[in-house]
Amino acid sequence: MTSSKAKSFIYLSIAMYLAGLIGLNIEATKELFRFLTPFHLLSSAAILIYFESNKSKPFWMYLAISYLIGFFIEVAGVNTGLIFGEYAYGKTLGLKIWNTPLMIGVNWFVLSFVIAKSLSLWSKKATFLKNTWIFSATGGALMTLLDFFAEPPAIYHDMWSWTSSLPPLQNYFSWFLVSAFLMLIYQKLRIEEFNPLALPILVLQFFFFLVQYILL
Repeated sequence: MTSSKAKSFIYLSIAMYLAGLIGLNIEATKELFRFLTPFHLLSSAAILIYFESNKSKPFWMYLAISYLIGFFIEVAGVNTGLIFGEYAYGKTLGLKIWNTPLMIGVNWFVLSFVIAKSLSLWSKKATFLKNTWIFSATGGALMTLLDFFAEPPAIYHDMWSWTSSLPPLQNYFSWFLVSAFLMLIYQKLRIEEFNPLALPILVLQFFFFLVQYILL
């Protein structure tokens, strides 16, 4: 059951995503909402952490591992062009170290966590998801699909840009592999606790980027 407090934060999250969606598409407020993007990412992560029903050692391990893998794979990717292709980060995601925003690790945690949590929830009815490899491949595919819709809005809002204007197939292939690996780690850590905000935030992520994708 979802508590009244969780419901309140679901409504708050809906309001935040809608505000961002509107604010980013109005010329007068676009720059303000770009500036607020890192804070939005942090608030999503904070909400997920707060509502994790059992903040066990495996949970904190996943948070740290997903952040570090996400951040350092981007460090390697943006500085070599060998992983995702040739790209560079803009200013929207905030403070950068080694040409890589610190917030990008938070993004990897939030996206992979809400997808893994949602798949765990769905596996109670869709038993085929209990298979480790199917779970990992499905999670990797969902992460890659989300990235596909996120690319045009992210480029437009100066989160990052590609040397070739459009992301190469290499980007999606690498996204799938890294994401599937994170799904595998999630399963190995046996994080089973319920998080009432995971599925709503996943739905909001897809809604946000899909609408942005259509509007562009």
